[in-house]
Amino acid sequence: MRKDACSREQEVLQAMRSKATSEEQQQHLDACQSCRESIMVASWMQGAARTAGQTTPLPDAQSIWWRSRVVRQLCEREDRIERRTRPLMLVQGIATLLVVTTIVGLVLTSESLFGALGSVIGGSGAMAGVPTALVAGAIVSLGAGAVVAWRMSSELA
Repeated sequence: MRKDACSREQEVLQAMRSKATSEEQQQHLDACQSCRESIMVASWMQGAARTAGQTTPLPDAQSIWWRSRVVRQLCEREDRIERRTRPLMLVQGIATLLVVTTIVGLVLTSESLFGALGSVIGGSGAMAGVPTALVAGAIVSLGAGAVVAWRMSSELA
C-alpha cells in the first residue's frame, strides 16, 4: 500500500461511482492529491472496461498459420519463376542486340551506301558476307530464345 494513502479514499471512490459527491467531498478532492490520483486512475479503468468489449477479436491460430503458409508458398513460387526466367531474359537481350546489329548492318551495307563507301572499304568482296552472317546470327538467336521460352513455360506450368 502507498504511504500517502488517504483514509477517505474509499469514500470518495464510492461517491464517484454513484455520481453523487457532496460539497464536503469535493472540497476534500480539491485538497487531497492522493484522492485526485485515485479518481483519475478509477476513471481511466472504467473507460478501459467500457471499450474492452468493443475491440475486434483476433482470428484463431489455425487461420493465422494457414494464411502464413499460403503467403510463404506464393513467395517461394515467385522466387522460382524469377530464377527460372533469368536465362530467358539473357537470351532475349542477346537476340535483341543481334537483331539491332543486323538492321544496322543491312542499312550500312545496302547497295547505295556500299557503292559510296566501296573505295574506302576496299571493294565489294570484303563486305559481301556480312549481311548474311548477321541475319543468320539473328535467326539462330531468336530460335534459341524461342526454345528457352518453350522450356521455361513447360517447367513453370
